[in-house]
This record gives sequence, C-alpha cells and structure tokens, in this order.
Amino acid sequence: MDSPPPAEDRIDRVLQFILAAAGQRDPAEQELGPIHLIKYVYLGDLAHAERNNGQTYTGAPWKFYHFGPWSVEIFERVDPALLAVGADRLEHASARYEADVLRYRLTDDDILDRRERELPHVLTSIIRSCLREFSNDTHSLLHHVYRTWPMLIAAPGDLLSFAPPAESDVQVVAESGGQEDGSEMTSREKRLRRDRLAVLRGKIRERLEETVARSTSPPTPPPRYDEVFADGVAWLDELAGSPPEPVSGEVQFSTDVWRSPTRRDPEVP
Repeated sequence: MDSPPPAEDRIDRVLQFILAAAGQRDPAEQELGPIHLIKYVYLGDLAHAERNNGQTYTGAPWKFYHFGPWSVEIFERVDPALLAVGADRLEHASARYEADVLRYRLTDDDILDRRERELPHVLTSIIRSCLREFSNDTHSLLHHVYRTWPMLIAAPGDLLSFAPPAESDVQVVAESGGQEDGSEMTSREKRLRRDRLAVLRGKIRERLEETVARSTSPPTPPPRYDEVFADGVAWLDELAGSPPEPVSGEVQFSTDVWRSPTRRDPEVP
C-alpha cells in the first residue's frame, strides 16, 4: 500500500486540481483568485473529514479568521503550486481597490486527469460540484462556506474542528459544504421546510384575496382629503409627540453571540 504524500504535496495537488477543473468551464469562469482557491480547498477538506472521522486530506490547520476559514499553510502554497504546473498568473486593475486583483488560470487536461486519479474521489467530487454551483462568484461561495458546520460551532480566532459534531451541538443544515448533491434532508428539516412553505402559501393567498377585494369593491363612502382630514392628521401627529432625535454611537455585542444556538439551529428564532 502506497504511503500518503507529504502534507505540502497534498496541498499542491488539491490546488492544482481545483484550477485545472475550473479550466474546463466557460472562459469567464476559468480564472480563480487566492480566496476562491483557499475556500475550495476548505470544502474539499471538510468533505474528506466527514467521511474519515474528522481527518482532513491536507492536514493543514484551519482558523476562523475575518468571519471565514483561513489557513496560512494553504495560502503560502497557492503561488508556487500553480506556477509549478504552468498556470497563468494574471493581475487585473480593480475599480474598487488600489491594488490589482490577482487571478490564476490553467487549462491542462493532462494535469487535471493526473490529479483526479491521485486525489480521493470524495474530495474531487465535492470540488467539482461546488465549482458548478459557485465558480468564481465570490459572494455566493463565501456565503456557502460561512454556513458550514465547523464555522457555525466556532468563534473568531478559534482553530476549526472537523471532528464529527454531536447532534446537540449543531444542526447540520442542507447548506453544509461537505454534503454532496445527492444528500437528503433529515425528517426534521423536511418538516420545518413543509411548515414554512404552508405558512408562506397562506400569507400569499391572503394577500391575493385582499388585492382582489380592494380592486372589485370601491370604498364607501369615498375618502375625503379636505380640511377636516388635514386637521385630523395634525391632531394625531400632536398626540404622537415630537419625533425622536437622531443619535449616533457604537453598538457592542457580547462575544457570546458566536456560541448562540441561533447560528446553528433553524428552530431558534
């Protein structure tokens, strides 16, 4: 049985696979930046950990940093790993930032085939699935990553744990990054979804009925916008008192909010 490659080599292989897999997509979706690459590595590590008792593939430590998962070890390998296989390193002028935006691109079927054979299927399949769904759309990718369960049970500055969570610790929602397309919702999640849809349908039906009633029944008697109406509005304003003066300041929240069950449990309002 072959021994696993060193951690640095594993990181490089995953990064190269991600960019080569993106290179098979439409031209507008082929370029990925360091943020995209790091988050895709994280999703691959999460999928691997969920099927290997909490053991990630890269072995790199992940930290809750700036509201998202981050690994210095992964970041430091992005440039050398991709340039080693001939990836294009592109710098685009940014309208929002002073610094240029860095992107990488690799269209190499041979690299893609080799890396796909070398890497675990659970890792390559989730990365391909997420590339199809998010591509280089930074906003949607980050939203998805932030809702994965290692993030939901951690606070800023924490090292992320990939050990299987106890059911009481986290409600693993359907948005979890480690779940593949074919994963099914639990019966509890199905019930919650069914109840919410029923409430939503009821509200929509009520709104439609109100709209139809208003359109078919003219008001009786018709409203009067005269001096009496103006005096009445002025009287109501006087009863309400003076409007509150605008204030400015800084709202501080306890760090306990990161441990709040509202971040993880859909039943908590």
